[in-house]
Amino acid sequence: AAKAAAKAAAKEADAHVFRHVDLSKSGLTSRREAATEEAEGQLERAFASLLDCEDAQAAPLFQAVLRSKGSGGPSGAPQRLAASYGAGVAAYNLGRHAESAALLATFFEAKAACEAEGRDYTAPPLGTPLARFYLAHSTYALGRDRWPVAADHLRAYLREVELAGPQRVLNMPNGWQGRAISDGERKASRFRNRACSDEARADAHAMLSLIAEQGGGAEAALEDARRAAELAQAGGVVEQRAAAAERLPPLHAAL
Repeated sequence: AAKAAAKAAAKEADAHVFRHVDLSKSGLTSRREAATEEAEGQLERAFASLLDCEDAQAAPLFQAVLRSKGSGGPSGAPQRLAASYGAGVAAYNLGRHAESAALLATFFEAKAACEAEGRDYTAPPLGTPLARFYLAHSTYALGRDRWPVAADHLRAYLREVELAGPQRVLNMPNGWQGRAISDGERKASRFRNRACSDEARADAHAMLSLIAEQGGGAEAALEDARRAAELAQAGGVVEQRAAAAERLPPLHAAL
């Protein structure tokens, strides 16, 4: 029943992508442009659902764009970038780690392709550090044989957070200092803020410490464990602060 429901949802999403495409327009270019416009509208609706934490609704919308012909090839890289990002984030939130890891890897590949070819693309509203953080978590969840890859993503995440800097939450009213601020921008700013927070960075260092301990023992794990404790103390939740502090004494004792 669940598989049938998922198949029906995917079919409906596919149909919705092209529901308003006028195929009577003359020429292949006109059809491609119409399909591109419709896919962009689909992405807008999908991101709106994602920002409202409606992941089960957002996921098939993003997947439909990925299945569309417009997202294929070099010219489709910007659409592929946006759709794989959104689908990967939604899959992570739904606990589908293997799917999330594959989709977010596709996002970073499409992003690299756009940058290498000088193609314009719209930065995902929830930010790149969030995607890297989720990719690292999803890869980590796939098993210990994937932990070295997860560690690479965690280090990349920490570099991207450093590059992005502190992320401000846009809580000011619309029109503040002459700036128009939509509800979507406010919601997206909260995601970006959390992804770059001390709490998230503490989590990344804690995971790096666990991974390092598997290969190099207490000495290899200690530096990241210390950094995790510092960040948790600065901005983590109570449980995170306690776990980070409790991890240090056994590591010191093992040296």
